Amino acid sequence: MARAGARRRRSEEPSAYGRLAAESIGLVLIAFAAVTALALATYNPDDPLFRLTDVANSAGAVGATLAGLLFRTAGLGGVVLVGVAVVVGARLVLRRGLPGARFWTGTALLLLSAATLPPLTAQAGFNLFSASADNGLLGVWLASGARMLLSLGGALLLNVLLGCIGALAVALVFI
Repeated sequence: MARAGARRRRSEEPSAYGRLAAESIGLVLIAFAAVTALALATYNPDDPLFRLTDVANSAGAVGATLAGLLFRTAGLGGVVLVGVAVVVGARLVLRRGLPGARFWTGTALLLLSAATLPPLTAQAGFNLFSASADNGLLGVWLASGARMLLSLGGALLLNVLLGCIGALAVALVFI
């Protein structure tokens, strides 16, 4: 009986090539996240997308395109996506496997909250976020729906609560 369990565990372990592939993918994810973080930090809405020309973005034309696409679609939620790439990449490099369902649920809540917060605060008259950052299609769409259903105050409260729950769910993965 013990031999069968040991054989089963050995057969479930990835091969050396599988471990090398997972670690390589993890390193690529971390490198991609670093370039994307630099691109988001130096985002300039005046930079052209999909053009190989001089841009203000420190990550070059590729970074300007990455940052522009992330900010225009997910808004501030693009930062959450970079964080996800770092966590998944680090777990692959450390041979810990992919995160579980709690992490992905928390990440989805954080993404929705981060994408929706700038349009809602702008509608409330608070300039908490840079005026140069785009609000993103996802955030604008979700904010308009939440505001229609809950009013502005209710939408802001729900957004903050979802962000807190998402942050707790993601933080519990590291405990």
